[in-house]
Amino acid sequence: MDQSDARKTLATIYAQVAVAEPVRRIPDADSATSKCHENASRHCTANRGTEVVTGWLILPFYGLTQVWLIPHSVVRCSDGELLDVTPQHDERKTLKFVPDASPLLLSAIVGNIGYFDFVPTDDEAVAAEGG
Repeated sequence: MDQSDARKTLATIYAQVAVAEPVRRIPDADSATSKCHENASRHCTANRGTEVVTGWLILPFYGLTQVWLIPHSVVRCSDGELLDVTPQHDERKTLKFVPDASPLLLSAIVGNIGYFDFVPTDDEAVAAEGG
């Protein structure tokens, strides 16, 4: 994936940040922090009718102009609800999450990239919306 494709993907993701639905956090007892992909996979193996959903955990950073996008995995339950089964370092009961399976996300997971700190320009946001 070249830099231009990465920027378009990020602009598309950022366009979804404002409308991302909260995901309930219900950590599994045997889950470990910083192991979301493994935790979600283990949960789905043990619970029929569930599936792993990859995407981006959204964390605010310095107000509304910037957020961190962290590669993350959650679980889709049989009723369609998304749950985060990974314990975090804070006490929030919900988190914002944008589902994504793009090559950018997959390369971030494989490359163990901890977070993205990008702010799309107005031009990038328009390009992502097809304008």
